[in-house]
Amino acid sequence: MTSISGSIFVADAGVIVGFATAGTRKHWSGEVDAYIGELAVAEDCLTRGIGRAMVAATETWARKAGYSRIMLETGAGNDSGPAF
Repeated sequence: MTSISGSIFVADAGVIVGFATAGTRKHWSGEVDAYIGELAVAEDCLTRGIGRAMVAATETWARKAGYSRIMLETGAGNDSGPAF
């Protein structure tokens, strides 16, 4: 596995309209996983595929670094995500 400490991905349309951070985190099993720490899209740019592009960028980063899993956690206050 390549040692990469983390990355920041930015969606720029003349102004920043989205970003994601990628790093690593220890899984409960003891293995180290890739981890999406932050993921945000400007409210007026929702439904344009920017979040999907940010996730794809972090997945590519993780794959190149040799990680087999990537984690993303959301909070209860994230009402724009799917309800479970």
